[in-house]
Amino acid sequence: MNNPREIVKFNGAPVVVTLTFAKGKPASNEHGDFFTYSAEGNRVFFANAALNSAIQGQTPEKGTRLSISRSEAGWDVRRVDPPAEQPGTPPSPVAPRAAMHTPGDDSSVPTQVQYGAAFADFLILAADAVRSAERNSPAGSVRFDNRDVAAIATTMWIAAQKQGFLTWNGAAQGGR
Repeated sequence: MNNPREIVKFNGAPVVVTLTFAKGKPASNEHGDFFTYSAEGNRVFFANAALNSAIQGQTPEKGTRLSISRSEAGWDVRRVDPPAEQPGTPPSPVAPRAAMHTPGDDSSVPTQVQYGAAFADFLILAADAVRSAERNSPAGSVRFDNRDVAAIATTMWIAAQKQGFLTWNGAAQGGR
């Protein structure tokens, strides 16, 4: 007899899952596009585009343990017991505070953030995306440099500004 899989739900409290695959399987239904993730313990969970982006921002591998929670501010995805850093590799990425709103995704409320803080977050997101693209390209066929990361982050910043996600309050503008 086939054991039914437990469906993991995210209702505010952090839930720890151990991924059985690094990426979710894309699918869609009458409600839109989503990703199906398998987790250890015969568990499965479904991720909208925003959650999938947050998960992939952690550059997961098979066996990666993640803590996932959902709040009014959006998704919070963090590595649990991150792997030890190897010499010469950059530290694990910091979970970004500013999340872009995905059209049609009402699961998170977009927030306004200060220009400097948003750009710092976009630099982190761009660096993670570049690292992932380089790692997943066939035979290392894709390479980026710091100018590419800056251009990607600038494009993200401009899009966020056009959508009204950034705010400026002069003297209070500072770092993080």
